[in-house]
Amino acid sequence: MQSKYKLGIGINYWDDPQGLLRILYKGDDSIHTIYVIDGRYSGRDDIEEHEPTLGEQICKQWNKVHYVKMHNAKQIEKRNKYWELAEKDNLDFLIVLDSDEYLEFYPEFEKSLDLAMEMKWRCFPCAESWKEVVEETPRPRLFKKPFNYRHIENKQGMISHGGVFDPDGKDVIPEMYGWCSVYGERKSIPGLKMIQDKSFRSKKRVDADYLYYENNPLR
Repeated sequence: MQSKYKLGIGINYWDDPQGLLRILYKGDDSIHTIYVIDGRYSGRDDIEEHEPTLGEQICKQWNKVHYVKMHNAKQIEKRNKYWELAEKDNLDFLIVLDSDEYLEFYPEFEKSLDLAMEMKWRCFPCAESWKEVVEETPRPRLFKKPFNYRHIENKQGMISHGGVFDPDGKDVIPEMYGWCSVYGERKSIPGLKMIQDKSFRSKKRVDADYLYYENNPLR
């Protein structure tokens, strides 16, 4: 379904070609641009399980994909890249994903975007669930322009991978609760669901992911 809005997806990606393909194949006609920010994180030393250029080769097959290679970069540096590109391209909305997640779109999503555009808030809750799990949890994954947001490193060296800040230093993620204040606690925007599914990742890879998170709290 075509949309009157410029809607993008931002993906922080590394070495998960099947997950990337799933996102691309499940994409919706309403998507204007998909930013794939590829590259191993700094501080991570496990070896790729797939051919290193496979992600780039996949992205070349989709006209909507804007591929960026950022090797040995921090997580916030990679995420900030899709904020920068969304701002440059003047997108209306951006959905933030990891490659072990994918989206399901429904007809009422366009109306949800109409409502979100009229609201003062800039972050909105998306319904997330694990594959085969019925219960859904609202997550801050849909963001509205202007995309002058950035993850930042504060004076204590703490990394804001859990927060996204506007030029005035205000974290926009808590604004997702504005939608909940109108439509009910734990209420996500209708028409969009996000499913987390690690079945394309080996146990060795999943264990390496968790070890990296544990050893790099300032990622």
